[in-house]
Amino acid sequence: MNYDITLGRISNCYYNLGLERAKLRDLSGAAELLKKSLLFNKYQKDARNLLGLIFFECGETADALVQWVISLNMFPHDNIADEYLEAVQRKPAILRICTDNVNRYNQALIYAQTNNEDLAIMQLNQVIQDSPNYVKAHILLALLYMKREHWVKAGRSLYKVLKIDRNNPKALVLMDEVKQRTGRKEVEQSKLRNAFSHRKMTDDDVIVPQEVKEVSPWMVVVYILIGVVLALLTFNMLILPANKRALNASNNQELISYTDKLDLANREIRILTNSTALWKNSTRKPLFRFSSSRMPMNPSWVSTVHSLRSIRPMKAEI
Repeated sequence: MNYDITLGRISNCYYNLGLERAKLRDLSGAAELLKKSLLFNKYQKDARNLLGLIFFECGETADALVQWVISLNMFPHDNIADEYLEAVQRKPAILRICTDNVNRYNQALIYAQTNNEDLAIMQLNQVIQDSPNYVKAHILLALLYMKREHWVKAGRSLYKVLKIDRNNPKALVLMDEVKQRTGRKEVEQSKLRNAFSHRKMTDDDVIVPQEVKEVSPWMVVVYILIGVVLALLTFNMLILPANKRALNASNNQELISYTDKLDLANREIRILTNSTALWKNSTRKPLFRFSSSRMPMNPSWVSTVHSLRSIRPMKAEI
């Protein structure tokens, strides 16, 4: 019996199971299965590379680099770990942030052990701000919040952990405790009971209608009056002011037009009045005015005028 072939098959089986778990975001379960796969066959390249990806997704960048370097040393050719390492090396800030976050997490752990929760929470918030997927930092922060009985904040941190790693065992245990403290567990259990307690109806089952509360006639009248009052208030507050504004605007426009027409007619009347007065004055003024003060009287001229007046027209003889 060839033990190498058997161990290789077992290793491949664990790798396939771990791959399925990783697709379902069960990163903790996938990591355990991949470690078993490598235990049976340390040359399982795909299992080691996938384990490095899981570590990187959980914020464990250093452990991910270790797995990829080992994989590349074992299989230097045609290995996707080379691309992973090159992607990390192209961004030196990732390594710097990873180193700083590890140091901050260790310092926060020391603060937590020495009952300096405030400093520990500050350090962990900085770590999470730089690495939102750092699962260990979220769990430690949730523990500190639970110690201070800040159950809502602890639940938020644990929710982020479960969003990254769906079946993280530590996060599940702590979340169960938070739900008990906040009363969410009883609500969820009641919802489950209501969802699964209904049995399928049979022909003998009778549906009993719910009792309908009767309304007295006086209440009906009161409801109608309230409705009428509300309708009148709505009409007076919304519809009537708008109509008034529209009517006033229309009246103002008509008044302006009438005023303009009246002004124009008044101007025409004034013009005609002035013209009539000028014409009357011009017709009354004499062409020649004789005055003794201006023109002296000549006796000969006066006698001539009298002689001309005495002349009578003569009738012609036939």
